[in-house]
Amino acid sequence: SGWFGVYVAAKTPAAIVNRLSKEIINIAQDSDTRERLLALGADPVYGPAKELSQMLARDVAIWAKVIKDAGLKVE
Repeated sequence: SGWFGVYVAAKTPAAIVNRLSKEIINIAQDSDTRERLLALGADPVYGPAKELSQMLARDVAIWAKVIKDAGLKVE
């Protein structure tokens, strides 16, 4: 499965990150938005920015190991 996230520049002030996160969660919780996403085959999951950062770090660690173990290299 795949997923999508919303990112901002690393030095974006926490107040702006928190406001964006809050607004995106509000949009994702809207029943019309949820219905549209479900109709597209998506399973809307949302949460604070910190959770997305943690999930990304876990995914990077998992896939870095897979790539290393498989001996894959960028050409």
